[in-house]
Amino acid sequence: MCNVIETGRLVRDKIKIPIKFPVRTIRLVDADPKVLAGFETVKNYLCEEMNCINIELIKEEATYVDYSAQPDNKLIGQALGKTS
Repeated sequence: MCNVIETGRLVRDKIKIPIKFPVRTIRLVDADPKVLAGFETVKNYLCEEMNCINIELIKEEATYVDYSAQPDNKLIGQALGKTS
């Protein structure tokens, strides 16, 4: 729950929306139904802390999350050394 509040505040800071102005909707996305059920129990508290009108709980993680991985070439080069 603390992670959700901290992330919400970071996003608000990033897009420059002060906490005193309410946001219409916040979407919480997680594939685990137990986590979403936990958010459902503290939904009112999260609304107060993040100053929003509505919270949507969404379990379709693939529509909102894009995973990618890129190698750290400098670190790989140091680990493998120079090859001839």
